[in-house]
Amino acid sequence: MVKGLLPKRHCCTVREVEMPTNTAPDIRTQQQLADWFMTPLGQAMLTQQQALVEACIQGSFGARQLECGLVPQLSLVGHHNSWLQWQAVTTGDCTRDPVHSPLLCLHQELPFQDDDLDLVVLHHSLDLSHCPHRVLREAARVLRPGGQLLLVGFNPWSLWGLRRTLGRARTMPWSAGFLRAHRLTDWMRVLDFAVDRPRYQFFRPPTQNPRLLSRLAFMEPLSDHGGALPWGAFYVLCGEKRQSATLRLKREWQQRSKVVAMPLANGQASRYRQPQDRNQ
Repeated sequence: MVKGLLPKRHCCTVREVEMPTNTAPDIRTQQQLADWFMTPLGQAMLTQQQALVEACIQGSFGARQLECGLVPQLSLVGHHNSWLQWQAVTTGDCTRDPVHSPLLCLHQELPFQDDDLDLVVLHHSLDLSHCPHRVLREAARVLRPGGQLLLVGFNPWSLWGLRRTLGRARTMPWSAGFLRAHRLTDWMRVLDFAVDRPRYQFFRPPTQNPRLLSRLAFMEPLSDHGGALPWGAFYVLCGEKRQSATLRLKREWQQRSKVVAMPLANGQASRYRQPQDRNQ
């Protein structure tokens, strides 16, 4: 359970939650993936992920932003047009990175109120969760209508997905979920999001040889097609939360139900009198 909700318009530092025992696999796999991102191959992918996420939110403004990531040191979002920014992690030493105000919490139990944030970024949160539907619903809950949601995930229709299928999926990143982008698009639309087409990047095969990785850099211009080629190792999916029909109708009814008196020159409000029948 979360030790208290974060009050609105209040900047926080490190906050902790009591981790249920059934979430231990999620925490362990997140730490394993964080360790993998420290390798040369992981660093190369992380650099492209950071660039693509920054491009997706370029020009947008949000006073309150949240990134659900791995560890505080692997942030995707810089201080981009934001007044208040947090990073939600489930493991790691949060005290080493006070810049991003890390929150030690579960991604399916975020310590924010409904409709509270302008931007939410899920960095492989769905790939690593045993309950990805719940994580996505929680992100939708804390996001305000008109807010932006970014999903970063591994692409199963790539050389990496082929390596995962043919090899043993016991280590990271191969033991991650590798959820299809179009499947997540359907989930987001059910939650009333307007979703853009996915953008794919990182077309090099998975090799930890730094020299070979550098020589294969010629494959990356494939992403110059606007990220439309669906063979990249990862994708970024962007959606905007729509205003629910119930809330929209309620606001319209409240506006129509307001009666405004029109003042006259002497300061008295006018009244409409029904004309009397002259025959009476």
